[in-house]
Amino acid sequence: MPQAVTEPDLHAYIDGELSPERAAAVEAAMAGDPALAERVRDFQADKQALVDTYRRLADAPVPAALLKAASTPPPRRRPRIIGFAFAGTVALAACLVLAVMPRAPRDPAIEQAMTARDNARIPSHELKGHDLASVDAAAKAMSDMLGNPMRVPDLSRAGFALVSTDIYGSEAVQLRYEDDRQRLFTVFLRPSAGPDAFEVTERGPVRICVWQNADLTAVMTGEMSTPELFRLASMTYSSLGL
Repeated sequence: MPQAVTEPDLHAYIDGELSPERAAAVEAAMAGDPALAERVRDFQADKQALVDTYRRLADAPVPAALLKAASTPPPRRRPRIIGFAFAGTVALAACLVLAVMPRAPRDPAIEQAMTARDNARIPSHELKGHDLASVDAAAKAMSDMLGNPMRVPDLSRAGFALVSTDIYGSEAVQLRYEDDRQRLFTVFLRPSAGPDAFEVTERGPVRICVWQNADLTAVMTGEMSTPELFRLASMTYSSLGL
């Protein structure tokens, strides 16, 4: 019996990562299912929009002012978290540039996030579900940890619902989301312990996107294609409310 076409198949097809035989199976399924074909076209349009939007950033030379600033010690300043609407766009652009260059992280955040994702670390408190009380409690834990008001991202438009929140004292908060096929997407947040950094890497089938500034580190993980991870990362950034 032919293997059913899955959502990971669709994204791998768009990315050109399927074997010829599996790609042919996806194309056959699209030919017999107009709704599926339309969905693939939507995914392709999303990917192309990301490329068109951020290509100019990837190709542009580093401005002289930034090169000069990089060699100048930064002034002392009070900690603050920059707005997520702007920072999320920059992070997403940087992730797109770095997606083809996975490298070993310099900061332990990825290890911490993967440990939390794999349930290898016991949280001090766990909230189940996405009822109003749980969401409010999760938002309070995030806000208390970072010292700024924060909101729990609503990823329902992407088909993902919050299933639990892991709170690790005042050290970190992990939000766990699942879609209707129980694919896991996690958002691991903690105060930053390193310099500004953007990174995309992977651990086996899990894709990882990191955004870090002087105040906050966000690590997003999912067993999915890079374009889908970017879509979820963009929604996460714009929903945190900073």
